Amino acid sequence: PLDRIGHILGDARPVLLLADEAFAARPASIGQATPLLAIDASTTRELMQLASERAPRDGDRRCVLRDHHSAYVIYTSGSTGQPKGVVIEHRQALNSIRARAARYAPHRSAVLLPSLAFDASLAAVFGSLAIGASLVLPAAGLEHDPQALAALVQRHRIEQWISGPSLYAAAPSTVPIGQSFYPFPKADPLSLLRLGCLAASCPSRLRTPTHGRVPSRLE
Repeated sequence: PLDRIGHILGDARPVLLLADEAFAARPASIGQATPLLAIDASTTRELMQLASERAPRDGDRRCVLRDHHSAYVIYTSGSTGQPKGVVIEHRQALNSIRARAARYAPHRSAVLLPSLAFDASLAAVFGSLAIGASLVLPAAGLEHDPQALAALVQRHRIEQWISGPSLYAAAPSTVPIGQSFYPFPKADPLSLLRLGCLAASCPSRLRTPTHGRVPSRLE
């Protein structure tokens, strides 16, 4: 909602807002006079082509980067009032990734379902890249299409799925590929997935097909 965006920008007071051209065309009052860079603008793409591919070093920053420095700020849903910002430090994000790597068996591929604005995306993105796993991004508009996602799982042999239980439960047990049908229990199905259930508890009917590798509660 526009009022939520306006509140977050006014509270966080960012020095730069990254958005697309569609957002840039919205009322200027949303941005609270924050400088905006449209990432899909032709001028931005030209500047990116000129930018160095080298990762920033301490000499490029205002100060030496330490593990206690802020990595990002994430806002709560605001269901009990105004959204509240929570600062996540680099060491906290790293500890989260390390804990998942130590707790769960490694996966070779994962599908990115949570929004990047949701902290669960940290597990999918960095939790996969940190162990050398591939990360599959659904095409725009297919993130909530159970049939398309089930086919994606089979096509790319995806082994990790992180979402709410309803989306996973809606994925069909068989996937039509051309004229053939591949039953999930034996081909390369949801039964081979490690499910990350974004809920206070994960229904037992969803834990059973995933070989019991899903915690009954999030940790």
